[in-house]
Amino acid sequence: MNLILFISIRKSNGILPNLSIPGGGLNFSNLIPNDSEIVVACERGDTLAVRELFRQKKAAPNDVTVDGQVLLWYAVSSRSAELVRFLINAGAPVRPTQLLSASGWRQPDIARLLLLAGANVEVSYRNGLTAASYLYGKSRGERVPQTEFLEILANNSFSNFNGQDNNGWTVLHRAAAWGTAANVRTLIKMQTSIWSRTTKLDWTPQFIAVCFKNLDTLQELWNQHTDADFKNNQDFRGWNMLHMAAGYGKFDAVPFLIQQGVELGAMSKPTSRSVPYSVRGISVTPNELARCFGEDAYRKWAEALRVSG
Repeated sequence: MNLILFISIRKSNGILPNLSIPGGGLNFSNLIPNDSEIVVACERGDTLAVRELFRQKKAAPNDVTVDGQVLLWYAVSSRSAELVRFLINAGAPVRPTQLLSASGWRQPDIARLLLLAGANVEVSYRNGLTAASYLYGKSRGERVPQTEFLEILANNSFSNFNGQDNNGWTVLHRAAAWGTAANVRTLIKMQTSIWSRTTKLDWTPQFIAVCFKNLDTLQELWNQHTDADFKNNQDFRGWNMLHMAAGYGKFDAVPFLIQQGVELGAMSKPTSRSVPYSVRGISVTPNELARCFGEDAYRKWAEALRVSG
């Protein structure tokens, strides 16, 4: 049987180091195959099977797979709060990243159990994503309000709602792309800034909403703002939100943006970065930008303007 021994060494001022034993004991774990019986049972969320394997001494709560995953990781991915509760009560170790898994699977009940068991609410992945960030992504399926999970984080003193990942996205950027109006309201209530900008293009959340064709979050961001200059917001190219709609083919937002007073005649900055070749180094209006993408795209743009009156 393969074992893993977890210890930490504390530097000493003397000749010999002191052996620091966290929690008052050494932590031994069995190293098990990724397809072992206990892993399969945890992936299924089968609490009865897991309980029986423990009873028969065929598995233990602190088993670790050869890939380095603990049983709780598989239990969280099964979305079984019952199994997660059982494993925690049986002594399974709670790793910080398991809260991120609960967020990615959108499981607020499991998040509560992990936090009660000592999971760090402020944990973030190496790309800068937090438990709030992981609620939103293109792989998360349909847009469903995640206000319950956000409130769990807030009630556990989560303080990083304005934290930015490696690309400068905050949780509000992600909610603007893949979330709902209710998510936007909740995040702004939690003092999440609508003016945080991404690293590459200086996009605020409303630019993201236009780019990802999320009219619900775009409208809610507009409803929540208090700045009279909101409609004149620009990215680093000098593009306003109508430039965005024209440049990325997101014409559904055009009638709303015009209704809100976004300037159709606004001129972009002359730049060669992240713009079509034909407009490099020159200033263009949204209408002129739309012409760069061919007749079909321009026809759709013109139809959106016609609908806008």
